[in-house]
Amino acid sequence: MGFHPNVDSEVPRESARLPPVVGGSEAVEKVFDINRVRPLEPASFQPLRRYFSVRQQKRIDQFLAALNQLTVKRNCLADRMGIRQDWWWPADLNLDVRALMKSDPLTDRALVPDEVRISDPTVFDRKLEIMVEDRYNEIARDGTDLGGTKSSRVTLIPENGRWVIDSIVFTVRQYERMTVTSLAQILDRNIKQLRLALRKIPRGELEVRTPKPASGD
Repeated sequence: MGFHPNVDSEVPRESARLPPVVGGSEAVEKVFDINRVRPLEPASFQPLRRYFSVRQQKRIDQFLAALNQLTVKRNCLADRMGIRQDWWWPADLNLDVRALMKSDPLTDRALVPDEVRISDPTVFDRKLEIMVEDRYNEIARDGTDLGGTKSSRVTLIPENGRWVIDSIVFTVRQYERMTVTSLAQILDRNIKQLRLALRKIPRGELEVRTPKPASGD
């Protein structure tokens, strides 16, 4: 799916004591070069944990803890109300929570891109930088290009003898507009949203309303 970088590209002499760049390329490929949207859950993050810095792991763990607390409280409420559908959430939380839980904050993806390109690694100031470009193709009936691109600047640092992802900055270009955000900002925003949703779930039962059949005249 993605463009695999040339891991044998020349590395500056001052980086000779740094870990091999192939490890950094592997980390980025494992996170970005997938053909599905991967929701951030304990099971999906466990095989990726080793590719992130301790600093980012702590932030991701905060997200997972908030998600777990919310899920546990939702399940308790659903049990008390006799609700067995996994998709159910209280009405005022349904859309926001479901959208958050289905997306992948590690790649800032809610949809699978049509094309993924991963650049060669570049070493500078004892850091490794790799660019990932997601391309979304959408053509209108009149031939207008409605698609867009997202560039992810991935910065890796040496930690415990290997390259790990310490920062990701996403730049989205679509409809002649550009927005910039980072993995840290996305996680912090999602954590706040999960904690707010946790406070909104009532302790007691909710009234479950079922639609009444229309009465014939």
